Amino acid sequence: RLSSDVTDQLEGYVLGEAGDQVQSFLWDEFADWYLEASKVRIFAAQKSTDPDVLAAAARARRVLVYVLDSAVRLLHPFMPFVTEAVWQRMPRAAGSPASL
Repeated sequence: RLSSDVTDQLEGYVLGEAGDQVQSFLWDEFADWYLEASKVRIFAAQKSTDPDVLAAAARARRVLVYVLDSAVRLLHPFMPFVTEAVWQRMPRAAGSPASL
């Protein structure tokens, strides 16, 4: 939903609202809630050999990378040089483009 809303706002040149929505999501949802919740799963996997715990940590990492990838793409119109530098250092699947 965020991606489609921000895309519509960018296409309509409502840049301030688009930037506010991305910033609000990153701080209020991603960083404040999901990132903190994911730490529990990821740190638990460092001390465990239980396959369920390891699988939960792997899922949490995949979701974190997916959301960060999406956020970097949404932020790219606002800060292209910074997002490109971040994106270059992110893990990507084989066949992914080399740059945004």
